[in-house]
Amino acid sequence: MLAMGHLRKKFLLNESGQIGVIFALMAVPLLALTSAAIDYSRVTQERSSISSALDAAVLAAANNNAIPVEEKDAYAATHFRSNYNGDLVLGLTSSVTTEKVRLVAKGELPLTFGNVIGIKDQVIEEASAATLMTENTICVLALSETVDGAVSYDSDLEFVANGCSVQSNSTSGSAILAEKNLYKPTAESFCAVGGIKGEVEPHAKGECSPIADPYVSVAPAAIGECKREFLVENTSLLNGLIPLGDIVQALPSINPIPVDDVLAQLKLTHTGPQFGTDKGPIDEQRVTLEKVANLGGEDMRKLLEAYEPYGEWMECLENPKPVCYGFDNPFLNTSFREVPAVGLVAEIFEISYGALLAPVAEPEIVTTGLVELINGQLYSRNNIDNELVPVSANLTGGNILLSPGTYCGGLTVDGLNVRFSAGDYIFKDGPLTFLNESQATASNVTFGFTGSGATMSIESGSSLKIKAATDGPRKGLAFMQMIDQSAAGNRAPEAGVNRIASGGQLSMSGTAYFPEQTLIITGENTHIGSSSPAVGLIADTISFRGARGSRVELAVDHVKAGIPPIEPRADDGVRLVE
Repeated sequence: MLAMGHLRKKFLLNESGQIGVIFALMAVPLLALTSAAIDYSRVTQERSSISSALDAAVLAAANNNAIPVEEKDAYAATHFRSNYNGDLVLGLTSSVTTEKVRLVAKGELPLTFGNVIGIKDQVIEEASAATLMTENTICVLALSETVDGAVSYDSDLEFVANGCSVQSNSTSGSAILAEKNLYKPTAESFCAVGGIKGEVEPHAKGECSPIADPYVSVAPAAIGECKREFLVENTSLLNGLIPLGDIVQALPSINPIPVDDVLAQLKLTHTGPQFGTDKGPIDEQRVTLEKVANLGGEDMRKLLEAYEPYGEWMECLENPKPVCYGFDNPFLNTSFREVPAVGLVAEIFEISYGALLAPVAEPEIVTTGLVELINGQLYSRNNIDNELVPVSANLTGGNILLSPGTYCGGLTVDGLNVRFSAGDYIFKDGPLTFLNESQATASNVTFGFTGSGATMSIESGSSLKIKAATDGPRKGLAFMQMIDQSAAGNRAPEAGVNRIASGGQLSMSGTAYFPEQTLIITGENTHIGSSSPAVGLIADTISFRGARGSRVELAVDHVKAGIPPIEPRADDGVRLVE
């Protein structure tokens, strides 16, 4: 017994091995903490991997507008799995709209030691969403779906779009073409359904969704009766502008009249003070047409009485009827300065009466030196680069106030202080052309174009300051190619070309809209928008190819311009919202 007690006492006093006892006692909590740390690290790593893959997937799906909305969920899922590098089996659920893509990934992470101590597997659920930003306004939109260079930049023109975007709907690999321009075009963004060749700033994005025509449902103005005369301030003229066509159409014969015969009819001696002391035949005097335009009513009457069919056209003038409509009086035209006045009358007389009523065989080209008739369209050569420009025989002269209505055959603006009253103007079967340093203003208007040859040209140093209609069905549209799907006669030809060229200046608040025609900015010292707070350009194709001194500067501050917002909006990238 004594020995057993001694052994017991010795055992109790022996401290060897207590660490093992302590370790045994602490093993369970230490194991739990270690497994928790390992499992926490795995959970964190998996969450990060899943989140990164989700972000990449929703950004890619939201930004890829080349695929339909209903396919974006599958596209996002595929993109997620290609970027996820974890080991979990994850379920994916998505929510997709035209503007937002949301993707949720959910799965269970088996815990390393958690189950030993009663902790269940960790459920991991992560979500991410991206939205398409549409805050940027498109100020240049080419609607063509196939053309190479639907938006093109060439030569020395400077192009700057402040706070707005350039969009080409063409699927061509060179939907935006900027290979030969001296200055790098700059804008808020460049976007093409197809691709780009050349350099712009910032670089163009591809695989953009096509932008719908924002004005496709806008109804054109109703076409009215052809206007008979203009409203002019110079009341001393005989009944304002007198249509030369009244003389032509009233002649009893439809046989062409040679120029010499016309001159023979027109020769007379004028002794009025407007021509100084010269008293020779008027067609032999080199006088400016401005002087002819300043003739008083009685002097003009004497001049017109020289025409043999004076009585017939006076009847036409007093009682207008469709047969009387024709070319306007060239005496008031200032586009052909320093030429014999009657010589000009004779040339236009021969073209209007001879070539139109008895056309020559193909090709139908009549050249008189001042104007040319090519396949039924009158042309003049601008005084800058001698290019042929489509013109109308309806001539304005200067110091004139024009009223809204339908201008059959178009209109040639050639003079200073030409003003357009507010309203809808329709230029039917002929061009609206600004020539030879003419100056015109128009406010709260829409210029509509319909029929054969209905285009717009601002040429040879001419300037137009125009503000679009601020209300009504065509608000915001300064120029409008009239396309009425229900009336084929309202469709302007697709091959039409609208030009701002040879030093032409366009200061526009509003949108130029030519959905089936081309818009070209070309020539030296041609300017658009330098003083315009809000400008939009929409056409089938748009070409910026001006030479030295040419500049296009666009902005979209519609509040400052006092017009409705410029349309449409751009698909300008995506951002994460979750």
